[in-house]
Amino acid sequence: MTSKRSRPSSRGQALPLLVAALASASALGLILARGPGRTPATSSLASGVVWFLPASAHAPGANGANWRTDVEVHNAGTTAATYTMELLARDAENLAPQSRSFSLSPQQSVRYADALMGMFSFTGAAALSRTGAATDGRA
Repeated sequence: MTSKRSRPSSRGQALPLLVAALASASALGLILARGPGRTPATSSLASGVVWFLPASAHAPGANGANWRTDVEVHNAGTTAATYTMELLARDAENLAPQSRSFSLSPQQSVRYADALMGMFSFTGAAALSRTGAATDGRA
């Protein structure tokens, strides 16, 4: 006779883990990580839209890793667009964040390699915000 051991019910416990994993994957999908086999995400400009990159870094990691974030912006419009990037430093109030303004020709893209260092001469972890002001409002 074989006895069955009862296990505690795990029903419903996987859902919070799945939601957390999907949320993390969504956030990571916005990060343009360097490395073989990585497909970059692209941000299009749209009039008055604020876009957030929730996690970016120019920092050393464990076991000799070096974290860097590349950002690519595309103007899908038919006229030149201006946009502003803001650095929202981790563990800071960010009441007056560093910002840089840029202009991009129609149907053009630009890639900022190691965006935190390249744009802001910043070392550490931060979020980035981008406000687009395309004149025709197309994304």
